[in-house]
Amino acid sequence: MHHGRAVHLGDGSFKLRRGFVPAPGFHKGAPQFVVCERTWTWARNLADTESWPGSVFSGEVTGRAMNQYNLRGDYGNVGGTRKHRWITTLVDELPIGKGRWLLGNANGVLNGIVGGWRWSTILLAQTGAFETPFIFFDSSGMNNFNRPDMVSNPNLSHPTKEHWWDASAFVCPGQSAFTGTGNQLQCSGPPIGRFGNSRVGTLIGPKTFNFSLGLAKSFQLTERFKLKFESSFTNVLNHVNWDDPANSVTDASFGQVAFARGGDAGGNRVGQFALRIEF
Repeated sequence: MHHGRAVHLGDGSFKLRRGFVPAPGFHKGAPQFVVCERTWTWARNLADTESWPGSVFSGEVTGRAMNQYNLRGDYGNVGGTRKHRWITTLVDELPIGKGRWLLGNANGVLNGIVGGWRWSTILLAQTGAFETPFIFFDSSGMNNFNRPDMVSNPNLSHPTKEHWWDASAFVCPGQSAFTGTGNQLQCSGPPIGRFGNSRVGTLIGPKTFNFSLGLAKSFQLTERFKLKFESSFTNVLNHVNWDDPANSVTDASFGQVAFARGGDAGGNRVGQFALRIEF
């Protein structure tokens, strides 16, 4: 069973797309159109196929249920859906060159070099993925994976990479107090005939902030030939986005971040340059 909902203004999110005229003198000369699009999404996505720990969309890993006779016990937040996501995109031409704000009196050769540069940006800011706590302790007697009981909110107000979640918010199924040391819950004893009551998607992982930038220009070599230069930088500020912390409460590494995130979803800064000739 799967249920999703996004709360927004407009067609799926709060979205504003507009072309506007910059401040007087900023783009002197030729008319200029700036495209700016801002999107905020507030989403809630629920499913009963997210029981196996992970932060991906429902059904992409195993779709395995903790208790086949109580699928509602596996109903919770879908890991890959972020509750809040803000994206801003901007496409504009730099105000440099003949008739513009800078070097407005540039001659033909100089204007051919410094004028006509286009830049584009993408800003992404989003809340963390939903994670599910689990334990290596068979309290049900069914030799199945399990979750602990939750007695308080495990999400800290000011988390760090060494202590992202509060392990003391969890106890072994059937017990009333935290048993363990540090961030590690230690469970033992005979099965009690039930699973833990922690809900799916109760842990919230690290946020993502990513600012990417592109710069491009076309150089008219002859009437027929044109040289195009393009460059792009993902995460140009090289902001560190942490990967998901360990979510096994019976491991000493619970709530600890081992790596920074990689790839296009907030990884380290990556730049690309390209030249091509059109004719």
